[in-house]
Amino acid sequence: KLDEASGDRSDSVGGMTLTDTNTVGSTAGKIGNEALFVDTNSERLSHVYDTLLNPSGTFNFAFWVKLTNNDTRQCVFAHYHSTDGADNGGYDFYYENGTNQFQWRVARTDTNAFVGHIFSTTLSTGTWYFVNCGFDDTNNVIFMSLNNGTVETTAFTVGNRVHTTADFALGDLGTSGAIYFDGALDEMGLWSRRLTTDELTALYNDGSGLSHPFTG
Repeated sequence: KLDEASGDRSDSVGGMTLTDTNTVGSTAGKIGNEALFVDTNSERLSHVYDTLLNPSGTFNFAFWVKLTNNDTRQCVFAHYHSTDGADNGGYDFYYENGTNQFQWRVARTDTNAFVGHIFSTTLSTGTWYFVNCGFDDTNNVIFMSLNNGTVETTAFTVGNRVHTTADFALGDLGTSGAIYFDGALDEMGLWSRRLTTDELTALYNDGSGLSHPFTG
């Protein structure tokens, strides 16, 4: 949930407590507190490799994100290592300043590269966006939507995902570091399945947000 005022952030479900590096900030967020990252301070929240953070099949992230600036390319979160497999990683989520859009990428071994999807919506600083993104092992696609809108997809080759042993990190490029986020995250969640339309609608809550487990 990222509600702690400072220090490490506890996982409300799976026990994956995130370690604070360089004092990630906190202030009133979308729901409760947010985690506030400053790129010039090289701030991040991270966890060493765990299979819960890189499921073997379908997986789904849902979270709220807000940009402080749009001047640079920024890594919002990643599971990545500079010496691991296809183009060095498992997955990552970027703000691309060249197009002013978000990009979601999942690594594959057979092409030595990522399969990426740049979402069509252009972005504004200081605005909360609800992101739904992940990998669908049944339909062989990566997927992404903003603010509970149309889900966009890009085809993925069956059975060729990279399962890196890198750190998982919010605010930078995982084990490799060096590309930091300047903005806020709130209500970060990861599921080892695809969320239903009803669950996404509940979490979006007409733009007001809702904490897991979809009650209220």
